[in-house]
Amino acid sequence: MLGWNMNVANGANLHELILYATPTGDLLSWCNDYFDIAAQHGGTEAQNYPPHCSMTGFFHRSASRSNEAIDALSNIGVKSIDIPIDSLNLSIDKPDWLGIEIQSEMLKTITSLFSSNYKHLSDEDPLRVKEWLHLSLAYGVKDINPFKKALNNICDLPSESSWEVALWQRRRQNIWKRLNFESDRKHEDC
Repeated sequence: MLGWNMNVANGANLHELILYATPTGDLLSWCNDYFDIAAQHGGTEAQNYPPHCSMTGFFHRSASRSNEAIDALSNIGVKSIDIPIDSLNLSIDKPDWLGIEIQSEMLKTITSLFSSNYKHLSDEDPLRVKEWLHLSLAYGVKDINPFKKALNNICDLPSESSWEVALWQRRRQNIWKRLNFESDRKHEDC
């Protein structure tokens, strides 16, 4: 049984939201190149999402509460573009996961401020803050080794990276929509 009330209009009017940090620039290009190679091997669960670092788990809100979440992110007093990252580590040692582990005090600060400014109501699922910051490259397959070997077909992880933080909505058929924009750049639905 879910710990939140899905009976709000039978869930039909609820938006499925998540707070993501997404790479930009060279790291995004690197991730896209790897995702293309992974697709040639049949893909994994990671390729069902845009390259990202989950800062919260999914949460469900009405349209008006979704707008309040956008406002809460905009009002935390921290820019959501060009987020500094302390370190990136390509992790290939886990038996069923391949990805990039991320160290960033700024991402942790943004997540903390967002979760403090945007409280869930009693009939809503709570925000679940993610402690392990990472970008998944491959998981959810019986044999991860072909996806590890695929790294041999791609250049080294970029030494510099830039990141953006945004609230995203997952729609039907795994269509993604970015809900907030700090820069003038417009992002297409993914």
